[in-house]
Amino acid sequence: VPRMDIDLRLDVRQYSTIDNQSRLLVFQHPVSTLYHQLGQYDKALAHYKQSLAIMREIKDRHGEGCALSGIGALYHTLGLYDKALAHYQLALAIERGIKDRHGESYTLFQIGSVYYDLGQYEKAKDALTQSLQISQEVGAPESLWRAQGGLGETKAKLGQHSPAIQHYEQAIDTIESMRGGLQEKEARSSFMQNKFFIYDELIELLRSRHEQDPTKGYDRKSWEIFERKQARLFLEEMGKSGARNFAGLPEEVKERESELEHRLDRLQAALVNEHAKPTPDHPRIQTLESDLQQAKIAFQNLKKQLRGSHPDYYALKYPQPASLSELQAQVLQPGEVMLVYGVMQDKTCLWVIGKESFAMHTLNIGEQDLSRKIAAFRHTVLITKDAGQGQAGTPKSGELYPLLFPEKMQAPLVPGSCVYIIPTGPLYALPFEALETQAPGQPSHYLVEDHAVAYLSSASLLKTLREAQARKQTRPPYPLLAFANPRYTTGSAGAGDDLSIRVLQTRAYLDILRGSFKALPETEAEAREIKELLQAPDQSNPLQLRDAASRTTVLSLNKAAKLPDYRYLVFACHGILPGEVDRVVQSALVLSYPEREGYLTMADVFGIKLNADLVSLSACNTGRGAEVKGEGVMGLTRAFMYSGTPAVTVTLWSVESQSAKELNVGMYRYLSQGQGRASALRQIKLALLRGEKGNLYRQPFFWAPLVVFGDGQ
Repeated sequence: VPRMDIDLRLDVRQYSTIDNQSRLLVFQHPVSTLYHQLGQYDKALAHYKQSLAIMREIKDRHGEGCALSGIGALYHTLGLYDKALAHYQLALAIERGIKDRHGESYTLFQIGSVYYDLGQYEKAKDALTQSLQISQEVGAPESLWRAQGGLGETKAKLGQHSPAIQHYEQAIDTIESMRGGLQEKEARSSFMQNKFFIYDELIELLRSRHEQDPTKGYDRKSWEIFERKQARLFLEEMGKSGARNFAGLPEEVKERESELEHRLDRLQAALVNEHAKPTPDHPRIQTLESDLQQAKIAFQNLKKQLRGSHPDYYALKYPQPASLSELQAQVLQPGEVMLVYGVMQDKTCLWVIGKESFAMHTLNIGEQDLSRKIAAFRHTVLITKDAGQGQAGTPKSGELYPLLFPEKMQAPLVPGSCVYIIPTGPLYALPFEALETQAPGQPSHYLVEDHAVAYLSSASLLKTLREAQARKQTRPPYPLLAFANPRYTTGSAGAGDDLSIRVLQTRAYLDILRGSFKALPETEAEAREIKELLQAPDQSNPLQLRDAASRTTVLSLNKAAKLPDYRYLVFACHGILPGEVDRVVQSALVLSYPEREGYLTMADVFGIKLNADLVSLSACNTGRGAEVKGEGVMGLTRAFMYSGTPAVTVTLWSVESQSAKELNVGMYRYLSQGQGRASALRQIKLALLRGEKGNLYRQPFFWAPLVVFGDGQ
């Protein structure tokens, strides 16, 4: 809903009869809630009171309770706690009178929340405990996780830390047991949005307990909760993409999975509704419980089948976070270190994981301050690209390094080690290689001069990628497939009356890119040079240029099972990440004639089958140097990884054409010499930094934006 002053006028005089008043209420309560969410509290209160008056007139006790709860919630938002409690108590009396167990549980939770805000934690605990008990009795997971989380927060305030941690863990278990995340479109877009705070609150509690007692293992537990959160973040992005086709997964298996998921949803909802009735039908409840148990068994059997027959899909859809011992014993190699950054509202947690070491640190900077500092760094990099010849340095990166690399955590970072960065929030927009590590007053020295760097969306992902690589049985016969210099039409997207999905998408994307998709002729020369470097034979059709650089070509090659024949794939085109405008909900690559051919979306990528060592997203424009949204980067790179590659390179801002060519061609040159992915990228960055390609390219603007996500080795 646009955040503007919307005046939704309903003429109550049209609804003079009781029957018409009932129909009015179909509109009235959502309108009240809308005004409440928009912060237009006077209008919200007027509509809530109008709803209450009509409900009382038509003697609808359930509706009266809802209206009273709405008024209570509004007063709670305004900090008028006494009025909030008074209205909640009236609603609670009605709900108990009509045996509305759902409403009773909700209102008790709200009463507990008010007492919490008043600092009356014992009263809050009593109300929340009652809410939890009712939620368990009626089998309502949506109410249950709220009550569990509320009790965690409340008991933490009471100094009851062990029970608080237990309640938070129960809330997360309840959330992750719910089947709403990937089903209907409405659920896909909002299922987890109001739930991630539970993970953060538990991480913060564990962090504070670790500072009080470092011997209890709170640091490890906090990292485990972070990994679970990252897994859910990706599932949310996958759900938003609408992906339905997954490479290697037979259609009948996917249909069976969807059928069981919907059956579980329907049975759970029916059971909740039956429990909530004033007079529950107990024989029906027994039947539903039996049917639900059978569906759960069938679903567990299907998951076992998927784990054995389709391990890549199982790891994608049902991620199991790696334990610390697994990472250290089975995944990390000597000389590899993981830096896991959990950015929260007021602080940032940093977990440092080496093959034989583990430590947790607290960084005293939260999301907003970190966003401002990273935005200032990016601004400095972008404006100093024209500062003249030679290495100018980036003062803002010097400010970031001691914040993100406190001295007490630097022991595992021996020169030459490969550093895996797991960023969150604003850190996705930061190329860590460009952080200046020197002491104040010393010559510029960048992190890339000491370490190869790769990025992951979670620490557990490295385990998934290396296990997938170990299952590979064939090597691609050809070295390269490159899509470059795509054709973009000029002018507006479609005729004025053409409202097709593709035209609407194109209009949205063109809004981001200031009215046109800029032609990329220089990418053709780049692709040709990589072809010659890798000695790709002409008969392998390695170059898909101009008209051929299209979504249709990609999907046709996939249908013919030819994409797995190539070791390296290059997409030299524009790209769009979600969040740059509200209308863009999933990542997309803009290939030739997008208004006619469509966009290669994240959902498309899940459906293609690769056998690649690396996918390069070269010269992709992520939109006017704006903030890079971590979810979009996470979703697009993970989609390619599922399709069959352990690593993807992306750019964090629009790249100057000649430096983009130097970076990409240079990286492939070092790869062809046997270097690992992160090391190959580091070597070409060092070449630019040292002036081997000209003094101008020593500026971070030219060498810093290209980064590798995935396995850097």
